[in-house]
Amino acid sequence: MQAVGNNPSWFQPNNLFQEKGLNKVLIVTSNLFLNHVAGVGHPESPKRMEAIWDKLKEAELLTPNNTVEPRMATENEILTCHSSNYYQKLKELTSTLGEKEGSHAFKERSCKKKNVEGDFGYNFKTLESALYAAGAPLTAIDHILDPLNNIKRAYCVSRPPGHHAHYPTGSGFCIFNNAVIAAKYAIKKGFAKVLIVDWDVHHGDGTQTMTERDPSIFYFSTHRDTSNGFYPGKSFGKREQTGISKGKGTVLNCPIDPDKVEDTRKAVRDAFDQDLTAAMISFQPNLVIISCGFDAHKNDSLVEGGLQLEDEDYAYLTEVCIRIADFYAEGRIVSILEGGYNFEAIANASKIHVETLARI
Repeated sequence: MQAVGNNPSWFQPNNLFQEKGLNKVLIVTSNLFLNHVAGVGHPESPKRMEAIWDKLKEAELLTPNNTVEPRMATENEILTCHSSNYYQKLKELTSTLGEKEGSHAFKERSCKKKNVEGDFGYNFKTLESALYAAGAPLTAIDHILDPLNNIKRAYCVSRPPGHHAHYPTGSGFCIFNNAVIAAKYAIKKGFAKVLIVDWDVHHGDGTQTMTERDPSIFYFSTHRDTSNGFYPGKSFGKREQTGISKGKGTVLNCPIDPDKVEDTRKAVRDAFDQDLTAAMISFQPNLVIISCGFDAHKNDSLVEGGLQLEDEDYAYLTEVCIRIADFYAEGRIVSILEGGYNFEAIANASKIHVETLARI
């Protein structure tokens, strides 16, 4: 992956996107994301990155003209969302490993009283990769904020994912909560309100618990219903969970039960068209962040009985986010890769996601 950094030629007017009559979509990614290995045969594999890169390059959507390396998130930026104890524990665990020692399983039983159990795989490069994954959307926000860049939209092709990560621990393949770290960073940079849209098949339990008391962050999620124990479990993702205290009204969960809903694709679209759109009339975000998981795809290899979304559904959901961003947020969107474990599905869905971000 070529590091573009501050190269002035990166912003020349004859770039590929403008030649095609497209809006430029910044791709924030790096070879560094290949270094985190959760375990042999683990579904959250470095090959996910390579599949997306290959598809975007093939479609001329990933070029030196629209690609930038992420910066590493600082310790203080991580601590806006996570405990110092957890951060130090990660440092200790990864610093004692060597390249030949392979991957290990992290289990944090002490967090079960908070309805979350720390559970993820790690190797000697996990902390470094996670810091760059957390830094990817911060890099995107910095580029969007610079008026010389003429950038409104970005897609962070990064890993490990983040929306299951809680304040005291990572969980469910996730190390740091990249979306919430980005939202808090954006608010610090002057954005008054941030919308996080999560279309991963799993509810973003970490994201909800981190934002549900914050009136400046709105969390919207479509996901497979968790009432029968579907991950992350019965405690999360309920329709009646709408926020707490000053954050009341800033959480909107739209659980979908494939055993009770005949057309899950329509149910997801309706939730975006009706519930999300209506909620934004009063919230009016200044930035849209997408927790962009593709494991609700009908071909996903990890989730059986999912929501059966197809490529064109991701284009549709992206269009709804664009309409919201254009109306309230001057078009500003930062999309961050979450789940999705079928390589072909995640690659094709990423392609149509970027094409839609670029064309509208």
